[in-house]
Formats: sequence, C-alpha cells, structure tokens
Amino acid sequence: AGGPLAVIREAARARHAPLTLASEAVTVRRTAQSLEGQRVVIETEDESISRVRLPLLGEHQLGNCAVAMAALVRFRDETGLPVPEDAIRRGLGEVRWPARCEVVERDPPLLIDGAHNAEAARVLAATLDELRKRQPLGLIVSFLSDKDASAYLREVAGSVKCCWIVSIHNERAMPVPQMAAAARAAGLDPQECPDLPHALAAARAWAAAHQGMVCISGSLYLAGEALRLLGRPI
Repeated sequence: AGGPLAVIREAARARHAPLTLASEAVTVRRTAQSLEGQRVVIETEDESISRVRLPLLGEHQLGNCAVAMAALVRFRDETGLPVPEDAIRRGLGEVRWPARCEVVERDPPLLIDGAHNAEAARVLAATLDELRKRQPLGLIVSFLSDKDASAYLREVAGSVKCCWIVSIHNERAMPVPQMAAAARAAGLDPQECPDLPHALAAARAWAAAHQGMVCISGSLYLAGEALRLLGRPI
C-alpha cells in the first residue's frame, strides 16, 4: 500500500537520508515550444529564473528539468557553493539527449526518438502532436522481436499519416511482415522498405511534398542506425 513513493520514503528514512520531492520543491512552467526547444520559467521557494531555454522537447521534460533543478538547489544549500542564474541558464541550454525527440533536420523536420514500448509511444505521440500542429506526420519504424509492436503502433496510429517499415540490423529484429501486419491492425497503411536509407529517402520526399514532419522510432537500435547514417554523434 502507498505505492512507489511510500517505498522511497521508507528507504530514505531507514538511511537517514533527506528526501526532496521535485514536484513540491520546483515548478517549471513552459512559455513557448518549437523545434528549437522549450522556453521555460523555473521557480523555487527562493527564486524565479526566467528566459531559460531547454533544448529537450515535450511536456515530460519539464518534470525532468524540475528534478535536475531540485538536485542543484539541494547541492547548493548543502555545500554553500554559489550557482548563479546565468550558469543555470547556460547548463540547461547546452543539454543534449540523443534520440529523445531529437531534431536532426529542419526542412523538412526529421526527428529521432528511442521510444520502444506503449507508454513511451504515448508520450512521443503527445509531444509530436504539440510540435506538428497541423502538419501531417510520417513514421519510420522498426522493432526488436521481443517488443509489443501492436501496443506501440496503437498509441501512435491516431497521429500518423504515413508509415514506412524497415528491418534493424540485429539478430533479434522483428520480421518486416510481422511489423507490417501489426501496423495494418492498428489502422495504418505501411510501406515495406528494404533498408533505412530507402525509407528515409521516401519519407523525406513525402514530407517535402506534403509539408510534413517525419519521426524515426520504435527501437534504440533503429535510432542508433539513424544517427550513424546521418553522421550525428551518439
């Protein structure tokens, strides 16, 4: 009873460790979001820091930002070391998290995300819906054989206009026909591609013709292949 937080509270009590709940210690409020990142205001008990740029996209990253800020406040209070506002702005502004709704091309927009289960797909779909506004969304997707492709695809199907299926270069890769069947069951009309370069070329052409946005997702292995193909650091 009490859920995970009760377990964490008990573990902290047993170890005589102070416990800070980021949701109570810090508020992070978004003022704007674009493919360039989010503009946020951070508020703690003692300060309000405006004009903060967070390169990471999506509402869920506001919670991650709050955790980081709560940890920084605790560190600052315990050590007495000064951490000026400009250092906080600079630190958050230089954050990079590869394959976490990472924008790798702008025209047309191409994003890479490592989501590979239903819960992550739900978060990704919500973030992409925020970003794309009325732009149609294309999805390049692949899965490992031990993943629930059907559950993932059901979460994103309502947002996706066009879908390309590729195989991952991994011995645990899910067969393309199996992934295509799962996509069709989710209401999508998938195109089977021989490899990622072919899928990427098709998706770019589609996005350019329809003023659309493309996301590569479904597996961290696929995300890694895409980053290497595009010459991006991993």
